[in-house]
Amino acid sequence: MYQVTQHIVKLLYEHNCVIVPGLGGFVTNYQPAKVHPTSFIFNSPGKSVAFNVSLSTNDGLLADTIARQEGISHRDADKLIVDFVSQIKTALSESKPVKLSGIGRLTMDVEGQIRFLPDNTQNFQLQSYGL
Repeated sequence: MYQVTQHIVKLLYEHNCVIVPGLGGFVTNYQPAKVHPTSFIFNSPGKSVAFNVSLSTNDGLLADTIARQEGISHRDADKLIVDFVSQIKTALSESKPVKLSGIGRLTMDVEGQIRFLPDNTQNFQLQSYGL
């Protein structure tokens, strides 16, 4: 599971949306710079991540990246993604939260809907690196 998660993280730096076929899409949203009104702490601009379960059509981006970077066939990359989604759905159906390192946490609510809590320590905007 770690391997696919790391590819998603890398892709989120370069793309506004990474679709995981059969699961949903991780979408980055621009967040402007902020200054706290009393402590005057500056937060640099960035991109936060959200999850949209409706984005599940395979655009090939994730599989292509995995195949290219791991030196495997597209068929093997697709199998890695299917196994990844299966592991997530199994854990969620057993009411276990799924932590995707650098992205966030997926849980299943009482209505059977997937909920996402982003990892706010990650800033997916490369231009903000070092701020």
